[in-house]
Amino acid sequence: MSLYERQYGYTRLRVTVLVTELWLGVVFVLLVVAIDPARTWPGRTWSGSATPGEST
Repeated sequence: MSLYERQYGYTRLRVTVLVTELWLGVVFVLLVVAIDPARTWPGRTWSGSATPGEST
């Protein structure tokens, strides 16, 4: 997508989509932190998903 944007430039729609994606990413991270603030970030969050069959 970045190659396409370099060739044709940014439009209002592309900038809006980019800002929306960044905003949703920030909201997601804040929700994860708010749900379990005692969790060691990012250690247990990602290591638990990488070990199938083992419950954390």
